[in-house]
Amino acid sequence: MTAKQIQTGRGMLPFSWGMAALTRFCEENNLTLNDFAQLEKEMRPTLLLSLIWHGFKDGHRKERKDFDLTVDDIADLIDESEGLMERCMEAVANSMPGGQGNGNKAKAKRA
Repeated sequence: MTAKQIQTGRGMLPFSWGMAALTRFCEENNLTLNDFAQLEKEMRPTLLLSLIWHGFKDGHRKERKDFDLTVDDIADLIDESEGLMERCMEAVANSMPGGQGNGNKAKAKRA
């Protein structure tokens, strides 16, 4: 799997959600795979930012690019880039088994 290029306020950035990103995200946030599966129903903003940060971090790893964004940088990018959160969550949903074309897409709702 190659990194998906996602348009942001800082240009196109590589984003990848695979086993490496999932593992690091779950470990950092003390989540099991069952906990992760339940996030589609309810997710705290800090987990959302962490999930997106790990996707960009892994995308940069796959493309062998330096990664220096912080979680706060991700929050700023979401504020500055219309639809960024939705594009990232769609990439995550499409990477999950059964995610592509099945209508099984994680949706993050803006307050």
